[in-house]
Amino acid sequence: MDLKGKNLSSLILLSLCWTLGLAQEPDSLLTKSGELLIGEIQSLNRAVLVFETSYSDADFRIDWEEVERITTQGNYKIYDTEGKQFIGKLGPGGDCTDCLTIYTSKDTIIRKLPDIVVITEAQESFRDRLKLGIHLGYNYTKASRTQQFTSRSSAGFVGNKWDIASALNAYNTRLDSTSTKRTDANINLRVSMRNNWYGFGNVDWLSSDEQQLDLRTTASTGVGNFVVRNADTYLYLFGGLTFNNEDFLGDEGVESQSFEGLIGGQLELFGFSDISLNSKLYAYPSLTEKQRIRTMFSLDLKWEFISDFELMAGFSLNYDSKPPGDTEKSDYVLSLTLGWSL
Repeated sequence: MDLKGKNLSSLILLSLCWTLGLAQEPDSLLTKSGELLIGEIQSLNRAVLVFETSYSDADFRIDWEEVERITTQGNYKIYDTEGKQFIGKLGPGGDCTDCLTIYTSKDTIIRKLPDIVVITEAQESFRDRLKLGIHLGYNYTKASRTQQFTSRSSAGFVGNKWDIASALNAYNTRLDSTSTKRTDANINLRVSMRNNWYGFGNVDWLSSDEQQLDLRTTASTGVGNFVVRNADTYLYLFGGLTFNNEDFLGDEGVESQSFEGLIGGQLELFGFSDISLNSKLYAYPSLTEKQRIRTMFSLDLKWEFISDFELMAGFSLNYDSKPPGDTEKSDYVLSLTLGWSL
């Protein structure tokens, strides 16, 4: 082959590689500030869009409210505020400047940007569906010679129509040679239904020296609804039935079983750049013990100061209106931890 033929072959090969490279990075994103990114959407969750490009070592993390337009060639799973799921491509919203068009295999749907709350790959990997987190903390107060050790961990997995989550929190407070412990754990299964409704099953465990509670095990089931589900706020309310088994410490070693109702809610706010808030409230009115109601409240405030690394302040309160004997009615914990999440 002569020199001219070799040059032509090289040019064709380079053009083919360049074309294949573009085919592997088909998505484009335009921000409201005029920045154009070419690459691939990784996810949209909790008002943050993760976008990967070939010219940056780290993925771009863009506030959803800063997105002007998206165009994709590949299919994605898209969820809106009504809980509806679509699988298709994304494109500009035409005459609606604050909209995106979803091109499915059957329909063309237009949604306003704030009404789209989740975007994931059509075929997510196991790692993309896995959620992990661990936080550790240590506090020392010189005046009272008090030390507190805190460990908080979580794990979960997200399926197409269901998700499962678990958590384990351990608190150990020491004053000189005296130690007070509290440990709680839970595992929660949620199955999506129509119109933002879902069914759930929970198992919770609690051990508290303050309330002389050796172990409380509660198993709950019921239904809930996403009352608010948009790009920066989740609010859901739920209700159901609970079976409660308790084993108290002390000379009497009281053990009891009861049935309870369950009414509660959860609020998640994540539209504040790197700061998010998660609050839960559960009320358990007893169905078998007169004038007894238990409540649990928690509030967690997170600041993601570096990608995947967080500073978290937490408050947790457990209340029982009718504990056995002279046991304390309430027990609360304040914590400040540093951790990592996936």
